[in-house]
Amino acid sequence: MEDTQAVLKEEGQTETVTYTAYKRRWAMMVTVMLLNISNTGMGFNVAPVAYKAADYFEVTQYDITWFSQVYLILPVALSFVSTYIFNKFDMKAGVHIGSALNCVGALTRAVATSGLIADLWTQYVVSLIGQVVAPIVVTKKQQIPTLNYIYGGLALLAEIATLICVTRSRPPTPPSRSAEQGTTARAPYLQQLKQTFTSPPFLGLLIMTGVLTGFYLCLTTLSQQMLCSKGYSDLFSGVVVAIFSIAGFVGSIAIAVVENRTSALADITKFANAFGVIFGIMLMEVYLVPGQHALLIISSILFGFFGCGVYPISLEIGVEITYPVEETISTTLIFVTGQILGVLMNYTANVLSSDLPPELQDIEVCTKNITSDLQARDYSGVVMGLMGVLTFIVILFTVFFRTPYKRREVEQTTDMSDTAEPTTSTCGR
Repeated sequence: MEDTQAVLKEEGQTETVTYTAYKRRWAMMVTVMLLNISNTGMGFNVAPVAYKAADYFEVTQYDITWFSQVYLILPVALSFVSTYIFNKFDMKAGVHIGSALNCVGALTRAVATSGLIADLWTQYVVSLIGQVVAPIVVTKKQQIPTLNYIYGGLALLAEIATLICVTRSRPPTPPSRSAEQGTTARAPYLQQLKQTFTSPPFLGLLIMTGVLTGFYLCLTTLSQQMLCSKGYSDLFSGVVVAIFSIAGFVGSIAIAVVENRTSALADITKFANAFGVIFGIMLMEVYLVPGQHALLIISSILFGFFGCGVYPISLEIGVEITYPVEETISTTLIFVTGQILGVLMNYTANVLSSDLPPELQDIEVCTKNITSDLQARDYSGVVMGLMGVLTFIVILFTVFFRTPYKRREVEQTTDMSDTAEPTTSTCGR
């Protein structure tokens, strides 16, 4: 574990308080990653093979889009329930309930498509695995159940990790002064919600991050349908989305390192959002053109690095803005806003899609080897609209976003000196 000593000076007296960051937090992080991968994977696992899935279930590709829409809509309906559980009963209860429901849902979905009851029922790290795994596993429509069993097994693994690793809601001692004071200074739940919703800087961050996240979720859901109409294969479409997910992971690390060295949290957030939008627009432009595999990969890397990489630091600054409000409230609101806007963008894209122009009808691969009467669609108008929305929002955010760092101000009230004490730790410790 790592010990940090804080020297508190009040009225001429000096008191040394030791805060401890336990190594078992890494086990908690891995558990949460498994939960996110399995849960998000189930939300988008058929999106990269939308036409094959539509053929398997004997529905339209629009109906398949609702597999992902349900994943985006339900968290909106239950977000306040989940934040209340975390606030009232603490983290351990919230994580265990979520993991159990995730596991039950995944296994039910797997069984439902395996043929046992399929005749009776004819349905935002993360995305990285699903976008590539699905096209590899599902080369023909009969392999859809196999895909669901893979994600069912992943959810079961996440549930086992939760049972082993999540044994308490917080460490025996607080990791920092802000963590200690934040817990004792928190108002009742409804008052915390009021504080969050009446913070102009947070509302600005909420809109900016929500729009960019919604855009990402829209691409995650509809990229295969957009790109197959331009002649790109299911596997390549999945690779494009996986690339900006991988680049987002790398970008988040790089952005965090720069922020850690400069402490310019707000400026870096604005910078990364601006470049995320610029390269997102570049990516959309390339989506409109057939046969541009190299440009798609390059623009995916650039968009992912900034547009996806900015997400963790946006959550960080959200906590800074709303401190001492419980962290799950601000992060959940950002997450839910992205879900809502993702649903709206997906729905609008389906409504505004049009028939393929004659020059694309000979190169589209959406309906290749499909026995159902499905038609490929053109999303060019939708892409242009998304570019306009992104441009408008990021200009407003860059010009007007300003905020104090409330949590860091608490940390700066003490003189800090770091020492490290090596130790060993296990999941169950």
